[in-house]
Amino acid sequence: MVTLRGQVLRAEESNARLLKKVTQQEEGLSILESTHLGMYLFHIWLMSWFFLSFAFELVILFLELGGKIGSLEREWETAKAALQKSLEALEIERKARSVADREVLELRGQVLGVEESNARLLEKVTQQEEGLSILESAHLGMDLFCLW
Repeated sequence: MVTLRGQVLRAEESNARLLKKVTQQEEGLSILESTHLGMYLFHIWLMSWFFLSFAFELVILFLELGGKIGSLEREWETAKAALQKSLEALEIERKARSVADREVLELRGQVLGVEESNARLLEKVTQQEEGLSILESAHLGMDLFCLW
């Protein structure tokens, strides 16, 4: 009986140790479960923070891009207006050249007309000089004839 009692005591001690180990393991499991839940919640918070941070960066980039697009649109309009003014100036210059070219052609025509007129006048003057020379010769001959 003493041996039986010794065995029972040992069995009770062994049960107490096992119960203590089971209690410790349950406490450890509870800690792990709460840690796992905490990590899960931390991951959710961290992912939402990253998402919000990324979204915030996108908003900033879109605002900067919008500003650059506005600036480019203004520069485009300025360049377009400058090109339009240049085209208008070129058109005015082309019209002025066209008028000047017509005037040059008219003046050339007038110069040719004047040259032709000068040639006709020169021909008449030459004819008149020949006629005058004949008249002078005839007059001189008459003067000599009268003197006789």
